[in-house]
Formats: sequence, C-alpha cells, structure tokens
Amino acid sequence: MAPRIGKAGVLLLICMLVFSSLAYAVTYPRYEGYVNDFARVISAQDRRAIEETASSLKQGGNIELAVVTVRSLDGLGVEEYAIGLAEAWGVGTSAEDLGVILLLAVDDRRIRIEVGYGLEGDLPDGLAGSLLDTHVIPDLRQNNYSQALVKGSSALASLLAQRRGFDLPRTAAVQTQSSQESELPSFLYVLIILFVIFGRLRLWPLLFWGSMVRRPRGGGFGTMPRGGGFGGFGGGRFGGGGASRSF
Repeated sequence: MAPRIGKAGVLLLICMLVFSSLAYAVTYPRYEGYVNDFARVISAQDRRAIEETASSLKQGGNIELAVVTVRSLDGLGVEEYAIGLAEAWGVGTSAEDLGVILLLAVDDRRIRIEVGYGLEGDLPDGLAGSLLDTHVIPDLRQNNYSQALVKGSSALASLLAQRRGFDLPRTAAVQTQSSQESELPSFLYVLIILFVIFGRLRLWPLLFWGSMVRRPRGGGFGTMPRGGGFGGFGGGRFGGGGASRSF
C-alpha cells in the first residue's frame, strides 16, 4: 500500500507549489508612453520619430502602438513575455482591441510583434514575420537597435494604415511648429519690400530687430510632451497573434 500523506505533508506540498510559482513570476515594468526603452538603446532622435509614428497611428486609426526594449526576458520565451506584458499594459482600446507591441529583448537577441485581437485580420502571423524579416532583422544583426525599431514601427504604421484604409496624419505639434517657422520669413520679406519701395532709413531698426528674432529650436515633434501626447493605454486584449524572430 502507498504511504498515506498526513496533514503536514499536504501543507508542505501546497507551500512548495506556491513558492515554485512565485519563483517563476515576472514583474513587468510600468509603461512610460508609446516608447518604453528600458534597455536604453534608442537614441533621442529615433525616440521622437517613433513617438510621432505612434501618435499618427492613434490619430488616424485609433490604433495604439507600444515599442518596448528590455535587456532580458527573465527566463521566459519571447512569446510568453510579450503576452504577459500585453495583459499587464492593455495596449489598445478596450472596445476594439486595436493594439500592437514591438518588443526587443537585447541580451536574448529576440524580437516580437504582438498583435491585439482587433488587428489579427489586418496583421496575420505570416505578414508580421515578413515585416520583421524585411525591415527589422537586417539592422538588428548589425546591432543597430535604434534604427531597427524606427524602421519596424514605420513599416507597421504604413501597413496598418493601408490595410484599414486611412492616411497617416501629421501631428498637431508638427503643424504648429511649421506654421511658427513660416511666419518669420514672411515678416522679413514684407519689411524688405517696404524698404525697397519707400527707401526710408527708419525701417533699418525694424529689419535689425527682425533678424534678432529666434526661431523655435529643435524639431517639430520635439515640442510635444514626452510620449507624443500619450494619455495612457486603453485596456486592449491580446490572444497570442504575431511573430517572433531571433537575430
């Protein structure tokens, strides 16, 4: 006969199972915005470009894109880590589940596109894998992580805009910056024309003052708040659709 397990043995077994599950639990970081560079491999310029792309996707198609870098997957497979991250963050609106995550694990040399339920028809697994192979993997193999993520996010945005039938808009901040920069040259042109017409020397102080006015510094998107106007993810759901690659 098999030995009977007493209450103490049952309690010990339960404790072992609980502590075993805790040992393999992963604590996911809190998101910072559309770009979450926990591995610190994305340049400031490329970060702004990705944020602009994500903001355009949100404006044009109500699609939420999260680009994430981590050093390690904490012993998990990239698919398992991406699903856990997706569940923790809820990228995409809860009504439509229009979310997508581009996840790079630098030390594990793994990349994954994780697709929300609402986009699985637009971005099936095979197409997601092809996008990685074409636009992301070549730069990753050269350790150009920042450039790879810029190209990957841009390719994702263009593909989703095409599949869902909308144009990628320019952000409001870019439009505002462009209009601000265009005002100064027009003002100077008017002064020059007036000077030529009337030839009055008292316009020289105005011309000198106009030349001293400084344009806003930095790129258009750089004037936006960190995250490209990011206001938090909407609670979208994920079912494991997407593709992974090693590099």
